[in-house]
Amino acid sequence: MNHDYPPSKLTECDREPIHHIAAVQSFGGLIAVNADWMIAHRSINCGEMLGLDDLPAEGDRLADHFLPGAIDALKDALLRQSGGDNVERISGLQLVRGGDLFDCAVHPSEGKVVIEFEPHAEEEYSDHLAMIGPILSRLEPIRELDQLCVKAAQLVREMLGYDRVMVYTLHTDESGEVIAENRREDLKPFLSLRFPRADIPQQARDLFRRNRCRIIADMEAEAVPIEPPCSMCGDPLDLSMSVLRSHSEMHAEYMRNMGVRASMTISIVRQGRLWGMISCHHTEPKLPPYSLRIVAEVFSQMFSLLLDKVLQDVIPHDSASVLMGENYHARGAPSGPETANDTGGGPGSRTSCEKRSSLPGHVLVVEDSMMIALDTEENLKRLGVESVQVESDVAGALASIADRVPDFAIIDFNLGSETSEPVAKELQAKGVRFVLATGYAELKDQIEQLGAIGLLRKPYGREEIEKLITAYAKETREFSQAQDG
Repeated sequence: MNHDYPPSKLTECDREPIHHIAAVQSFGGLIAVNADWMIAHRSINCGEMLGLDDLPAEGDRLADHFLPGAIDALKDALLRQSGGDNVERISGLQLVRGGDLFDCAVHPSEGKVVIEFEPHAEEEYSDHLAMIGPILSRLEPIRELDQLCVKAAQLVREMLGYDRVMVYTLHTDESGEVIAENRREDLKPFLSLRFPRADIPQQARDLFRRNRCRIIADMEAEAVPIEPPCSMCGDPLDLSMSVLRSHSEMHAEYMRNMGVRASMTISIVRQGRLWGMISCHHTEPKLPPYSLRIVAEVFSQMFSLLLDKVLQDVIPHDSASVLMGENYHARGAPSGPETANDTGGGPGSRTSCEKRSSLPGHVLVVEDSMMIALDTEENLKRLGVESVQVESDVAGALASIADRVPDFAIIDFNLGSETSEPVAKELQAKGVRFVLATGYAELKDQIEQLGAIGLLRKPYGREEIEKLITAYAKETREFSQAQDG
């Protein structure tokens, strides 16, 4: 895997604009539209893939080819985006009249909207998404880095079926090392091998950090050109977040030299930086189903959160700690600067203990997005909350409340095909303070009616959660002082 390319070749690799490759892989099609939803670019296989008589022409209105309902769904997907490098997914969408169903990915790109589509496989979709929970349950209890990586390699290989799966970490000098591996028995092991920085050019690292799941179905397959390759102003289409983007020929040569015909790379991003990758290799062409690739993307985020949790655990604490800015403070840590829970004396002072005791001991999080739920749970625990119960539907939330009434709750109002209104009513009846989490502004008028104390607007993160917990603690202290007085 460690090839000795001459310096000129390495420089050429680093300069190669791989995000501007004007081609896609043959298992899907791409159309890019401008702000008026007129076709600016399209892959030349679009007509055939969509079942149209002719290839849609540059300058055509997308509405001349796509169904109104399909365009509405694509526009709604764009509105759901929270900014940054997000790609919205739509499963089982009929794009053209009388046509098949497609799985779509849509994202903005420098003033254009990139729409990618590939045939939908209904029979596999729900089974694959159901894998997420069991996978998480097998990883979550692990607290050692090496064990976490070994288990991750095993689970990814079981899930995706590649011949070899490696967990690859990047060191401070930007070299890489395989720290875990699960492979077919007849393949040569790569475990513990080190690779120079040049094996992954800088622009590829940047793309791996932004686009967390990258697949090449067949290194030998002919790429499908995108026409026109550049706009009228001469600007190439930016495919940084593309699902279908074709591969660099230099990379294909590198992989062929290793005997690899197909690959998938799942990025591991920690605190905004590329920590490493889960690299999957196969000796034959391989295209995992679309829904399984969504699971792989979720796995990337899930593993990154668990990795962060494992690495944070090396800091001494006694389960009541808080992350302030970029500094981790822990109750029970060695003496030093004041912690967030210690602004009125030492760690054992009355003021410090009062503040800690005013935190909610048990918080219920009702959220159907696993990544949001995991992130919220992690942030609550870092802020000192001892117990967090996560539920993804109304039935689970009601059962959790019956089992143990929470001190506080964060509930997502829209849970797929149902709302959390029954949960809100139950919490209100039991006198539990809670906030509603939503991405819809119109819910603002229903806060008082539902009994919530506030609205948590999506997307939210550590800062917003910390404000909630701080407000809760302040109200609890004030109530306690009023009772004492």
